[in-house]
Formats: sequence, structure tokens, C-alpha cells
Amino acid sequence: VAAGALALLLSVFLQWRALARDLRADMGTLVNLGEAIMRRENGATRQAHVASTRDAIALLGQYARESREMPATTAAPALRRAVPMAGLPESRTQGMEVEELDSDPAELLAARPRKPAKIDIPETLFRAYDVRGVVGQALTAPVAELLGQAVATLVQEQGGHRVAVARDARPSSPQLAEALVRGLNAGGCDVLDIGQAPTPLLYFAMHTQPVQAGIVVTGSHNPAEYNGFKIVIGDRVLDGDDLLALRRRMLEGAFSHGNGSVERVDLVAEYIEAVVREVQLARPLRVVVDAGNGVAGDLAVATLEALGCEVVPLFCEPDGSFPNHHPDPSQPDNLASLMLEVQAQDADIGIALDGDGDRLGVIDNTGANVWPDSVLMLLAADILGRHPGVDILYDVKSSRHLASFILGHGGRPIMW
Repeated sequence: VAAGALALLLSVFLQWRALARDLRADMGTLVNLGEAIMRRENGATRQAHVASTRDAIALLGQYARESREMPATTAAPALRRAVPMAGLPESRTQGMEVEELDSDPAELLAARPRKPAKIDIPETLFRAYDVRGVVGQALTAPVAELLGQAVATLVQEQGGHRVAVARDARPSSPQLAEALVRGLNAGGCDVLDIGQAPTPLLYFAMHTQPVQAGIVVTGSHNPAEYNGFKIVIGDRVLDGDDLLALRRRMLEGAFSHGNGSVERVDLVAEYIEAVVREVQLARPLRVVVDAGNGVAGDLAVATLEALGCEVVPLFCEPDGSFPNHHPDPSQPDNLASLMLEVQAQDADIGIALDGDGDRLGVIDNTGANVWPDSVLMLLAADILGRHPGVDILYDVKSSRHLASFILGHGGRPIMW
């Protein structure tokens, strides 16, 4: 009993020591931000170690940024109004006139004055399932930054604080992604930047990384002059009314404020390993991959090769001008080159991908187009063979034959 009590006391003591260390670090950050406000500098914002100090650090970081544009006489009152100094050593606060907060920092963040947008945010940008428009006209970097701050606010309202970001290979994507990340950071969210990557890799990050939201900068299957954003928060892809609500928030300036961080990661190897663990081929295949010069070519080739396939790449070099054909495999005209290459290479199958890798076209070994319903039937049969009786989702564009096929194989078809 004595040994157990001693172990418990030791555990409590070690946890107390760790908490005290984290509190000291956060108090140091608060003091540094306070001094930055006094000097009218940006100040360095570090990630909060303790949840109860996060809002205060975010608030002071915002004041530090704003103090650079304030007259010198107004910066000190902002500090006196905002800095929570209780518990700091006297030597660290000497010469600083401060008062304790009368309200919670989160309330101060919510109560900050709104700044309505001064830029045009056309409603036509906000489509059924994404935000999309012509770059330089409806879609600009300032719009992307406001969108980032609006998403950051929504993510934090739902209890999150970390967002994964990817981008496709269009020439406009780096600039739009940079603006988006600025907005996410200004809204108080940390960003996991997975770089130039297809949409499936962004979804993979959502399932494997400690993030609560994901955004991919992509024009998808649209022409080169377009770009846009696909947004996921939690387990929901934002669509329709959700996207229009984001626009209203952008117009009103109803944002949270903070100083988020950026971490850059490469998830390609982890993604390929996950696929190889889940998929076993009955025999090696010769596969022609037509990526349409979209962003998914390199990853598709590497993944198929890791599965033991012999891969013939076709238009797999990322080029956002799409010099060979339009990156939409749902249109038969865009599959002509792939059909010919499958026949020329005596391949087992041809696979076509769109600009961000979330649309699929399939060509059989004779060079004929395999229509989407047939592809879904093959996928459903495979899933039901391994997981009998599960639900299979399909959308309204599928024919009635798909639902009958799923029922006939013991599954439950659900129109989504």
C-alpha cells in the first residue's frame, strides 16, 4: 500500500512539474507579446502549451500585429486592457502598467469589431460542392485569404484548430494556397501543408493526421483558367448552404483571430504503404495511366508499381496548362489517346485521372470504355466479397441497374 501511495504521489508531482513548466513557457510568451505591443512590433508567437492560455495568446498576437499601425499612444492602453499577468514574477512585469482581465479571452476574441469585406466576393464562386471560379476575375488571392479566415473560424467553433492543405499543379495554385494559409493562420488555425498533391492524398491526411479539417486548392476537371477550393470539416464535405454561409461570414468579417503555425509534411510514402497493406493483386498487370497532366500522375504510377504492376505513363508530368487534352475522364473524347495506347502496349487496363485525381476513367484490354456503372459494380462486388451485407453508397447519376446489382450480391444500396 505504501509503495502504491508513493508511486501515486510521484506521478502527481511529475504532472505538476510538467504543468508548471508549460505555464511558465506560456506566461513568457504573453510577456513577450506584451512587450512587442509596447514597442509596436509583431512579436513572436509560439504555440500555447496549456489550453487555458491559448485564447489569451491568440488575442495578444492579434493586438501585436495591429499595434504596428496604431499611434504610439494607443498601443499601451491596448496592452493594459488585454494582458493577463497574474502569477508572473515581479521582475518580469516591472515598469508595465497592467490589469487583470475582467472577462475570458475567448469572449474578447468573439467581441472584436467586425470588419466587413472591402473586396468583391461573387456569389457565383460558391457552387454546389466547392468554391470555384476564373482566376484573376471572380477568384483572387484576397478572396482566398478571407476564405481561409472564415474556414478557420468555423473549424474553431466546432472545437478544432488544425487544417490540412494541398494544392494541384495549376500555375495559380501556389499563390492561392499561400493566401489561403495566411487566412487560416490569421484565424487562429495551425496548418499541415502537404504541398502539391492530389485530392485523395488530402483525404488520406484527414484520416491519418491530427487535423480537424482539410482544404485542397484545385480546379479539378475544369479548364486551366479555373481554380477553386474543396473543403472538408470533420467528416463533412461543405456544400450548398454551408458554402453560402462561409460567403456571408466573409462579407461580414465575422472571424476569429490568432497566430497559427505551418508544418510541411510529405505523406506519399505513408500513403503508398497503406495501399499496399490493403490491396493484393491476383497477378501482375500492365497498366497505362493517363493523368492528363494533372497532379495525380506521379503518385498513381508509384502506387501501382508498388503493387507489382508494370506501368506505362501517359501525360503524367504535372502541367497545369493541360497541353494534351482536357483533364476530365468522364468525357469520352478525352480518353482517345488512352484507348490507342492500351491497344499499342497490349495492356490489361487503362486508367484516366482528372486534374486533382478524384475522377476515374477505365479502359479495358480491348481499348473500349468501361462505363462508370460497370466500374461501380466491380467495386461493389469486391467490397461485398470481403464485407458481406454492408451499405454501398451511390449517387443519382447512377442507373437503376447498380442498385439491383448491389441487392443481388447481398448489399444494401443507399442513394446519396
